[in-house]
Amino acid sequence: MKLLELCRTVLAADSVREPLTPQQIWERAQAMGLDNQVSLPGGKPAQSIMKQIVHDVHFNPKSVFYEVDRRKLRYYLKEKENAGAFPPLASPHQEKDLHPLLVRFIHDHEHFQAYAKTIDQSARRSWVQEKKGTNRWLHPDIVGVRFTPGSVLNSEPSRPADLPVKFFAFELKLALHAYDLTPYDQACNDSSWAHEGYLVVGTMDDDPELLTNLLRLQEEKGIGVICLDLKKPEKSRIVMPAREKPLDEKQFNRLVEENADFFTLVEGITGCYRAGTINGTVFDPVLTDEQVAGHIEKQNIQG
Repeated sequence: MKLLELCRTVLAADSVREPLTPQQIWERAQAMGLDNQVSLPGGKPAQSIMKQIVHDVHFNPKSVFYEVDRRKLRYYLKEKENAGAFPPLASPHQEKDLHPLLVRFIHDHEHFQAYAKTIDQSARRSWVQEKKGTNRWLHPDIVGVRFTPGSVLNSEPSRPADLPVKFFAFELKLALHAYDLTPYDQACNDSSWAHEGYLVVGTMDDDPELLTNLLRLQEEKGIGVICLDLKKPEKSRIVMPAREKPLDEKQFNRLVEENADFFTLVEGITGCYRAGTINGTVFDPVLTDEQVAGHIEKQNIQG
């Protein structure tokens, strides 16, 4: 028996009336005597189930599995869900719903003390044509800007590195799991141009193997990791810091040329220095505690 067949058999059982996690699927399989009918590499059944079922859900259009909860990895069968055997849950919050929480965190945290701007990947400048395979993993979700106190811009800078600011780039994902480090790779591609680049996640597995792999990647690529506190963003934590580096001017210039939001941001930064004051309309608003609480409730953000 193949592992996905085992998963389907377990979830199809009449006794299963709610979604199960990979660990619960394996425990049910043991109780049903199915565990000795499959060969599992590495001796980690729940992790093997997780890898295969997640891959099937996301890459197999004909998958029989239904992902009920992406963050907690709970699965059911489509045939049961369609038959009304399990009422579908309300749609979980989306990545964009976490943007205001990150904006608040990087504005208040002593390491950043930065203003932030959301970058819309679809905001192409007029002469940029969309081509298949282009602009993939180019744009960070949010760019942070820390102004240098007391700096004055007397003339138009000839190079982006001449702007007296520090740039942070943030790639935001709902979750980070031990079985899939693709989000980190994406952060490396679209955030490594900045002085500091980060992968930001709403939740991450409490797994020593995940931390070991992240530390290895951080040492190699320099991208840091932040785990958001989805109830109190000020309590979010820097899991591992980014390595500071010079601005990648080639990538920076490409962003300016291709993305309208990024172009507007750079123009706004220049305007702030010319005016001698920070123009808040250039950046995303920083929510108050009351506004944060209201946003979390409205978007049904589950911590």
